[in-house]
Amino acid sequence: MNDKKFKVSIIIVNFKTLDFIESCINSIEKYCNDFNYEIIVANNDDEYQYFSNFKKKYLSVKCIQNDGNWGFSNGCNLGASIASGEYFLFLNPDTKIIDGQAISGMVNHMDANKLTGACSCSILNSNGEEKLLEWNNPWYFIKWIKFLGQKFRKNNELNTVNSHILNPPVISGAVFMINSDDFRILGGWPQNDYWMYSEDRHMCYQITTRLKKEITLLRNYKIFHFWGASSNKSSINQRIEMIISRHNFINLCTKNPERSILLTIYILKNIIVPFLKVFTYSLILNKKNLIKHFQLLKGVLVYYYQSLKRKTFRSIRLEISS
Repeated sequence: MNDKKFKVSIIIVNFKTLDFIESCINSIEKYCNDFNYEIIVANNDDEYQYFSNFKKKYLSVKCIQNDGNWGFSNGCNLGASIASGEYFLFLNPDTKIIDGQAISGMVNHMDANKLTGACSCSILNSNGEEKLLEWNNPWYFIKWIKFLGQKFRKNNELNTVNSHILNPPVISGAVFMINSDDFRILGGWPQNDYWMYSEDRHMCYQITTRLKKEITLLRNYKIFHFWGASSNKSSINQRIEMIISRHNFINLCTKNPERSILLTIYILKNIIVPFLKVFTYSLILNKKNLIKHFQLLKGVLVYYYQSLKRKTFRSIRLEISS
């Protein structure tokens, strides 16, 4: 007997993206009319008045206020804590439904394929190009290893144009559907280990290793993603957070001796590369790039010092939140 109140709980985390969320909700209400659903917005933002006005405007949307910006995973778990759907669909705030069958297509696939642990669809950027996460190999965090691995890898399924149903190693957290029971078995998103970035890789790793289920990408359904509305991957702080999250992914999803070898190489890479760039830009008197890479090098060194002192690779933001 199915005691779930809704077929799908659509969960969106807000951090200064309410304008995007309004557009997302409007697109959901326009296209999603062949299954029952609820929309939940978890607010990581401290601009309470804007969120209060939003709640008054969208009375049918369930809203829940976080007590701080403790990261993407934390916000997702907060939204899931009040969800009652058979499936949880986590959507980035800057996504927009452009295909009336996108969500129902994922639902139908998961209904018919119980070995599917998580499902997504084609995610299009502003140029109409499909964005794919093609790997979940932590060695690929090192660019030259990634280049060689992809160059010599054979039978890359994701490059098969006519494949409409793929089983990639990872799907993006921007559009991520999972059975709510499986979600609870896994303990939700890994909020104690990631503040931002790599949490989708970790979830997919857990689904394939712990649940022994498949990751599925349905390319014949499409959702638009603006990319970067609530984060700026080019900023120094965000780049450092990405490095931090990758350290945690390596630490949590690999075993020794591979873990120790990979962490050593990754640490050296994160110190040597920006150091060489600082040296190079100082020689050619490129002040803008010199400052940028100096700030990155400084941030990385501070992070490693703090990690040694705290005896953890976790982001300091997570300690503040705990």
